[in-house]
Amino acid sequence: MSDIKVKEEKFVLENETFEMLKALYEFKAVYPKTISFDEGEMFILHQTSARQRNWWQVVNEQGNIGFVPSNYVEKLKVEPAFLLEFLETTIENLKHSDEKEINNIISREQLISNLLEKKSNLEKIMSGQIDDMPEEPTPKEKRHKSKVGNGSVKHASDDFPIEQEPQPKEGKSKHKNSKHEMNKKAMSSSVVAEIKPPTQLIQESPSMNVLTSKLEDLSVTSPSNPDTSLVSEISSGGTTTTTITITSTTDDATIITKDFEDDDDDDAAAGPPAPEHSSKVEKVENSHQSSSIIQPPKHHAVIVEEQDVYQIVESIRKSTNLSHELSQLALRVVISEMEALLPDSGKFLEPIAVHLSTPLTVPDNLLGETHDAQRLRNLFAELADAKNDSEQRSWMLYEDETDITNYLTELIRILVDADTKICRYEMSCDAYNSVNNLVLYYQMESRWNIRKLLLRAFKAMCLLDLTCVDILISSVLPLELVQDMLSNPDNLEKLSELSVMLIMIFSAGHKMPTANFEHMQINFVLFMLNLIENPLEDDQTEFLSDVMINLLLAFNLQFDNFHDNTILEAMQQVKASKSFTEKILLLINREEDPVFVLKHTKPPVNSVLKMLVDLFSIPETTTLFYTNDIKVLIDILVRQLSDLGPGDILRKWYLELCRRILRNTDYAEHQHRALDLMKIFTRIFCEETVESAGDQQIVREISNEFPHIFKA
Repeated sequence: MSDIKVKEEKFVLENETFEMLKALYEFKAVYPKTISFDEGEMFILHQTSARQRNWWQVVNEQGNIGFVPSNYVEKLKVEPAFLLEFLETTIENLKHSDEKEINNIISREQLISNLLEKKSNLEKIMSGQIDDMPEEPTPKEKRHKSKVGNGSVKHASDDFPIEQEPQPKEGKSKHKNSKHEMNKKAMSSSVVAEIKPPTQLIQESPSMNVLTSKLEDLSVTSPSNPDTSLVSEISSGGTTTTTITITSTTDDATIITKDFEDDDDDDAAAGPPAPEHSSKVEKVENSHQSSSIIQPPKHHAVIVEEQDVYQIVESIRKSTNLSHELSQLALRVVISEMEALLPDSGKFLEPIAVHLSTPLTVPDNLLGETHDAQRLRNLFAELADAKNDSEQRSWMLYEDETDITNYLTELIRILVDADTKICRYEMSCDAYNSVNNLVLYYQMESRWNIRKLLLRAFKAMCLLDLTCVDILISSVLPLELVQDMLSNPDNLEKLSELSVMLIMIFSAGHKMPTANFEHMQINFVLFMLNLIENPLEDDQTEFLSDVMINLLLAFNLQFDNFHDNTILEAMQQVKASKSFTEKILLLINREEDPVFVLKHTKPPVNSVLKMLVDLFSIPETTTLFYTNDIKVLIDILVRQLSDLGPGDILRKWYLELCRRILRNTDYAEHQHRALDLMKIFTRIFCEETVESAGDQQIVREISNEFPHIFKA
């Protein structure tokens, strides 16, 4: 038996050393201590869990260690040279790593040590340092070692001995007469069993530690996988011969082949066994039929629909008042912790986690069925009733303020926290009638507490749906907001709330109805400029001053032509605006656009850049900037034009700004950075891309207009 053990050790070492894992599919890690991988990525198997066969611990070429789902990878035989190169690369990457512990699983030094040991074993095999194996026993020797008389197979020990049960005295002579024939049948049956294709494949842990324990605890009736070759012949009288061949070809697969042969009727009639012996043989037969034929565990694929996972998330949100995103996060955390606590639950939890790896949105068939959808419908209906009540009465009814405040507070909370798809769906019902109702309600409501909540609801709606921005800018709401601002010039809270709402409405650059411009004349622009240059006493941080600048930038998007720009007309009446010009230069230097507040859409152009182009369009407004301010602006221009490439819309705007500075200021007197500008123009002129045609035309026009500055 010692020779068999030596052969087994070499066989296991070679197979484990020359095998690697290859990813069948792409996988995104959602559990702690797991790793993501791409399709086709290769791994070294490091360790598996005897309790959790669904996850294998692997090491990738970057030296990262973690668990991967076993059904996402396949085993491949590789050339020793390929595996050796993979090990060397992995060890080298680990040596350059700064992490003391890899993926919170194993220390870097220990992992390097393990890989060096594997590399050493591989090099030994490649150099032929493994001892030669003893010669294969002859079939006769195999039969001699495995032959058993009439009896049962006992559990094998560490060296796989097979106990023989004493022969019963009855039928002794018949046993002797048929002994030679039975041996011939056993030999024939054994050979046939060895050449048959494997009929059963049982996946087992590839870990060497687990494999060793399996070898030590091997028994014929155990469902654990033995890792050796064992041929057992069980014969009973002259009636039945059972041959069991157990062969292991890899460290994680056990192939079990059973062969049952019945004697001819003549043999059975020649000498029936004694009743006791027959009972014992039948018992052995039944025992082996039930225990040796090991069926692989059937793990039926657990199918979890996205709709089911969404309903779980919705239940968490309803019970905890967490936002939709935080509810998804809570479910991910629970799944992760449960998988760590109950390893066998992984095959059930993984299909849920897959749906949570990306943002989860409500299925179309549940749009109107969720709790949030029902609450939104109820709240819109209650607020519509409040609007209708306001239309029908001519006195102020303050008893309903608490109820309306509660309705609006809940509405805002749902619009901010719920699934955005649900909110957009409920708002869009009946051609956005609910949004129009709230606008009319704002117009009729005079209580600031309610108006303030209505404004916050409008902001939440604009952040969700661009259509709401179009509805609001086409309504009477902008006029109401401007009127409230002019009526409360000293109220910091009101001015801030009203201004932010106006910024959001104007930020998309969509145009107001022409009639609205009649109510937003020069006096409104001067009102804003005054708040910028002369902040309120209680505006210690100049917050309102910054908001007013942002409002001017957003309002300026309403004007396409500087000839009829109300802001420029108001600016001509101002002798100086030091705070305004300083903050505009600061914003352009930081490349910031404070008007970009709607994440689902961008302004048509950078509002700060457009404001500067408009201000330098006429000489009267360029006087607001000092010569030093203009030089700073030219420095910014040079930097931006050097960085921006062909096809970038910003480069066109910066070139246009450069042209208007040259045209409407005293640039010819100082010619600041003229040489740098010339180099930039030359570079643009030499570009050969189609996208550069528009920019080249502007450069050509600048050179023709100012030949005394830029000579060809």
